[in-house]
Amino acid sequence: MVAQPNTVFNKYFLPHSYNANSLDVIETTSNNYIIYGSTYDTIAGKVTPVMTLIGLDQNYNITWRKTYGDSSFTYIRYITTNGFFVKKNNYLYGALMAYDSAHKQPGVFMKFDYNGDTIWQKKYYVNNDEFFFTSVTASADNGFLITGAVQTTTPGYNGHPFSAAYLLKTDANGNKLWDKRFYKSNLDETQVGQKIIQDSVTKKIIIVGTQDVGTTQYSNIMILDSLGNLLVQKGANGLLGNILSDVIKLNDGNYLASGVYIHPEHIINSYTTDKSYLVKFDINGSQIFSLQYDSLEVGNDILKVQELSDSSIITAGTLETLMPYGTGINQIFRIMKVDKYGNMIWKKYFDNYTNNLVNENVSAMNLTHDGSIIFTSEAWGGYTPPSPYTFYKTDTSYCDFNAIACYNDVGIKEGKIIKQNINCYPNPASNYCTLNLQELGYFKPVTIEVSNTLGQIIYKSNTNTALSHLLNTGSYDEGVYYITIRQNNSIAAEQKLIILK
Repeated sequence: MVAQPNTVFNKYFLPHSYNANSLDVIETTSNNYIIYGSTYDTIAGKVTPVMTLIGLDQNYNITWRKTYGDSSFTYIRYITTNGFFVKKNNYLYGALMAYDSAHKQPGVFMKFDYNGDTIWQKKYYVNNDEFFFTSVTASADNGFLITGAVQTTTPGYNGHPFSAAYLLKTDANGNKLWDKRFYKSNLDETQVGQKIIQDSVTKKIIIVGTQDVGTTQYSNIMILDSLGNLLVQKGANGLLGNILSDVIKLNDGNYLASGVYIHPEHIINSYTTDKSYLVKFDINGSQIFSLQYDSLEVGNDILKVQELSDSSIITAGTLETLMPYGTGINQIFRIMKVDKYGNMIWKKYFDNYTNNLVNENVSAMNLTHDGSIIFTSEAWGGYTPPSPYTFYKTDTSYCDFNAIACYNDVGIKEGKIIKQNINCYPNPASNYCTLNLQELGYFKPVTIEVSNTLGQIIYKSNTNTALSHLLNTGSYDEGVYYITIRQNNSIAAEQKLIILK
């Protein structure tokens, strides 16, 4: 057997493809991979969007290519879909959408073998409704659950069409058993399911995504029973970020979702800015922690999360570095590792910057059998056609493939040492919040500050650490506050505090 290279970064310029966007990558058998995406191929002298899968061998050479679709049935992908494949019993299953010759937009569910050949395909139509499939998962009863959104032609609030979050249940062969739609009370508003999983113990279904509240976009967490009946919905109050794109069940039985926290109060050259975001919650949707990462940038997200055997978390996302300053576009791919409490262990950046026009984003990430990471990216613009499929595989140190730069951001930065268990409970709070200080060490001097969103310090206390410190928040107005703990002239910990009355 030929030894497999430890690390790789490859671009695949596919023959007869005018443009290509790689959207998902998965290891099928050991050291064999499939990349899924969309390409613009020349068919009968006409450029046509199609769905294209390619197989890679252990040396990352293309072994086959399969193309689906034509001008009469065009496969499309909802722009924020997180991944395409779910692997089950040596087959791959994918949920997406399409346009047909009658200008309808059905949901599509497909089964593939590891050679990219279709075993079956199911199409779902309801009147003239338009379906947006985003995620599929195997269900606890050997079937499948698909989420996304459905937009009806029936006028909603103010006469506009509206989109509802969607849940479809199928049997093992993709036959529809039932479906559910989740509407807002104001039918001019939108809900979208981005990722779906089912708890194997309680059989509850968890969907994360987005919802509109007025003109503001907020995250959406829905907990449903096994028949799709809504039990809990969280996120409309803005406490859980703005966009959730992925969710996993953790070894401890709780859940972790990833996405974006938008900061409209922080504008750079007319652009709103974001921070990457993780939120951990239990089976009832109650928040355990929520954390934001990296600097405020025009683009800063965590698209995908995976848990390792030691309960640490690997995340993949994108960080924009040039756009706010009017000097071009440069998307850096970022892999982060955090512990089970969300504390940063390290960040590693992969910068394949070639010019100041390419707008390229991480589109998928998965783990391999040997514990390394594979991911792929999608070019949204800037390439002189054709644009390529991409394939990234790290070694087990999660770095050192032949990108232009792969570097660490580890340890103390800007005088901050973020420690776990420096948190207030309850949070959100009303009249009081108990601050846990036990990891700072006993009888060591610290300064505790509470500031508002304007940066004004509204509370300050110099004290020696004990097990806890009680904050009286009864006089605080509703809103967001920030707790800062200083020790030895450095920031030892920070915590966001929500006040609700």
